[in-house]
Amino acid sequence: ILHFAQFPILLILGKLDPVLNFEECCTQVSNTKVNLVVFDDGHMSHIENRESLTQVLVSFVKGIR
Repeated sequence: ILHFAQFPILLILGKLDPVLNFEECCTQVSNTKVNLVVFDDGHMSHIENRESLTQVLVSFVKGIR
């Protein structure tokens, strides 16, 4: 499905995420146009990396045309 998306996709992953399998997610987005951002933390980047996540989101939104 990701291969056919007609819109920008941003996927934010934490390497230590106990909910999503990091390796599986990386495999699923390989060879797609998905913008992948990886943090070294877990599932809650909005708490664990608030400032970095905000910068990523602002940059992504600004890049949408």
